[in-house]
Amino acid sequence: NLTRVNEYKDSSGKRVVVCTIDSGVDYTHPDLGGCFGKGCRVSFGYDFAGDAFNPPDVVTPSPKLDPMDCNGHGTHVAGIIMAVPTDPTKNTEVTGIAPNVMFGTYKVFGCSGAGTNTALILKAMDQAYKDGCTIVNLSLGTSDVMEDSPEAISATQLAKRGLVLVVAAGNDQELGAFRITSPAISNGVLAVGSVENIRAMGRTLRVAGDSTGFQMPFTFPSKPPTESAGGKIKTGEAVDSQVQDDGCTPYPKDFFKGYIALIRRMGCTFAVKIQNAYDAGATSVILYNNVDQTIGTVLNPLANVVAYTVSSTSGEYLVQQLQVKGNGNVEVVFGQTNVGIDVANGGRMSTFSSWGLSTDWDIKPDVVAPGGQIYSTYPMNMGGYAVLSGTSMASPHLTGIYALAVSNTKSAILSTLRLDVINTLIKITSVPIALPSATSPPGFAFAPVALQGNGLVDIMNITQATTFIYPATLQCKVNPWNSNDAAGEPETRLFQIVIANVDSISHNYSFSHQQAAHVSIEDPLNPKIFAASPNSTVVRFPEVGGGDGLGGVVVVGVNETVSVVVSIRGPSKEALQYVLKDSSAWFFSGWVHVLDDKGKKYTLSYGGSVGDFKKFVPIDTVNPN
Repeated sequence: NLTRVNEYKDSSGKRVVVCTIDSGVDYTHPDLGGCFGKGCRVSFGYDFAGDAFNPPDVVTPSPKLDPMDCNGHGTHVAGIIMAVPTDPTKNTEVTGIAPNVMFGTYKVFGCSGAGTNTALILKAMDQAYKDGCTIVNLSLGTSDVMEDSPEAISATQLAKRGLVLVVAAGNDQELGAFRITSPAISNGVLAVGSVENIRAMGRTLRVAGDSTGFQMPFTFPSKPPTESAGGKIKTGEAVDSQVQDDGCTPYPKDFFKGYIALIRRMGCTFAVKIQNAYDAGATSVILYNNVDQTIGTVLNPLANVVAYTVSSTSGEYLVQQLQVKGNGNVEVVFGQTNVGIDVANGGRMSTFSSWGLSTDWDIKPDVVAPGGQIYSTYPMNMGGYAVLSGTSMASPHLTGIYALAVSNTKSAILSTLRLDVINTLIKITSVPIALPSATSPPGFAFAPVALQGNGLVDIMNITQATTFIYPATLQCKVNPWNSNDAAGEPETRLFQIVIANVDSISHNYSFSHQQAAHVSIEDPLNPKIFAASPNSTVVRFPEVGGGDGLGGVVVVGVNETVSVVVSIRGPSKEALQYVLKDSSAWFFSGWVHVLDDKGKKYTLSYGGSVGDFKKFVPIDTVNPN
């Protein structure tokens, strides 16, 4: 219920045509209708790729009429959008965001899912437009981060023709800033970043022969483990549950051969820990947290290693058992019953979600939606259900919400059916969220706009809005520090915003603003996040009867519009020297809030860069890795 879909009862996507460009769909899945073609829930589609398509090894597609999914990704995406459980009493089945949409799919990946190409993506986008799709979900992206890529140009042109494109922003946060993929980078599409789910589907494990019967909840990647996946566990040579850099250096050769590796969080990335365990012979890893929650999303770079996660309490208990019985002499048994598990950092930014801005310094992504630890449908021959994580899961969540919005007949704004208006409304009703605790500065910090755009989408805010404000984003672009000014203040930017009251009563509107965390981007490959200096970004609002520019009240009558000017001046060199001395390039960002007298809040994101850029390292857009 992060996006309040559970509270929403007004529409279900009826008569909205939603299409996906993905790996196809296993339409035999009961929750997805069980058939393909006219009269079926998956009613149309096409396979542009063929099962064997796997560039660069197999580059010749074998197109066919049947878009059956043999990879799993597309079936998972489809379930998020439109699944309907055949037996709602079972906790293993899935309910999609907009279960009554008309649905079609275009397959551009083979069974491996390892890659596709520009030609197939463009063909699928063109076909979706010809087939009359209202909304197209693209849970994919190329490594080209430029707005003049073929996919981005095509997406922009199709958006101008009325096609809604909702696109995954990418999972490349570790690669640094300016990494929104194409076509998410393009103008006119909605690029979606990811937040962690608040609950995940998991199971419990126990120690074999443990008389206490202590059950330890764990999360699993994709498919849950069978009972035979259990076995003896082994931890580092220190057998210490408080070690600060567990798994961060190579283990002795074959140290984990025949064992499940037990490794504590902290000290280095999960990818390093998993790689070191694999190099020492492990094929399974249990990662335990440094706080009493299971770990959120773990990006595992190795397909042949399975990574499970448990809480600090569970990890410490397992280490205690090893201390008593000897390292390698404790066997764990995986339970076979699904349970709901609270997720660490639930409702906060996912640690994989790609950094913006765009390479033209525009605000991207546009919004965020749940994408970490998402349980959904999976091909029947692969278990039927799975937990996956990525902006690939966040994008269909927004696609479903968009379908609910388009089918809503009660909202005066939504009933215009102007897609540019709906895109803006989705942004201005979103809610800014926090950074995950592992990457946040001390205390609470809002994630930068370059990670979350306007914030977390909210279907209740969208459908209950009685005010429309544009533009939704205030693009501050690049603002060099003034070398002739002692404090190094950048130029002040002026923005005209329009407030339209579509309610049946007049409203008074007041203004405020919230800074996001500052980001040093001197080395764009390694952005550094810092708590925002108080009032370092100067935002001034409309004044009424004089005043200091820090907030006035604007009255807008019924069906009237009022234009106001907001000024934004990014942080000065002097202000940021207290944050990180000598850094020459920064992202600054935040949100202007417009609050009506009934308590409804509307949010405009702002963001740009300040600095003297003397040490700024240009990024390589040809070889982005």
